[in-house]
Amino acid sequence: MLKSSLCCISAWLGLALASRPSVVLYELPQYLGQSLTVASSDDAAATLAQWSRPIFSIVVDPATEFVTYDDAGNSAVWHHSTSLLGNWPYKISSFRVQPATTNTTTTSSIQAPWSYIGSGEGYLMVRNSSSTVGQPECYSNDGVNCVTATSVADLLGVPTQLDVALHPAQCGADHSMYWGSTGYESPSSWCYLARAALSSTPLLWDCVQGSNGWVALSPNNSLVGSTSWSVACLGAALALCGVFAIFSRSTTPAAVNVEATYCSSVGEAETDDDLESVYRTPV
Repeated sequence: MLKSSLCCISAWLGLALASRPSVVLYELPQYLGQSLTVASSDDAAATLAQWSRPIFSIVVDPATEFVTYDDAGNSAVWHHSTSLLGNWPYKISSFRVQPATTNTTTTSSIQAPWSYIGSGEGYLMVRNSSSTVGQPECYSNDGVNCVTATSVADLLGVPTQLDVALHPAQCGADHSMYWGSTGYESPSSWCYLARAALSSTPLLWDCVQGSNGWVALSPNNSLVGSTSWSVACLGAALALCGVFAIFSRSTTPAAVNVEATYCSSVGEAETDDDLESVYRTPV
């Protein structure tokens, strides 16, 4: 009888410990380097003294939040596993692990239209915010870091990845909480560029296959060189070009049709101009 009771108590303790919300801290971005698992019952001061490293990324249990504090009284709430903790890695002075206060398991619909822009961080997908009127948001898996690529073509298949969680990253107050700025202070930031791109009127270009690859045609079917495109450049580098409104389609591009929806060779055959494009997915 005593042995049975001890087994039951041991099992109960095991379940209780396993059910405690926990967060894994990493000393490097992308969940690399040394790690430490912390739970809701852990003392933050003692844990940080033991850790004595920056916290660049975290893995958060489902239905759990990680709240961080700095010495200036600022705080940030991290709802999901995050590959880079904004501007927080070196300034966390305290933390709290707690059950989520909001539903963090629901992902945002990926059927809303996305536009593709270039920024200093790379090419990324943006749209008007699904939660905050008047603010842009970018395609993100953690609500903090935008998914970026070195070309628009690499992003065209992203909306079809239904098995990947979508938690868009916001500009404005949320951006300030994670990064220390609203995102509009610099004209090269993705928030600034996205707002400019989304407020512009998209141009209805079409992409057809020519003898030298895919080319862009204007609505009257005339070939258009790169100098005629409506592009708002905020710097000399192409990476800082903010508005790339190129064309629209009636269906989302399938992976096998990526080239058909991406005009990489734009302009006359004798030129070697490559102008990255924007694809607007349907509503």
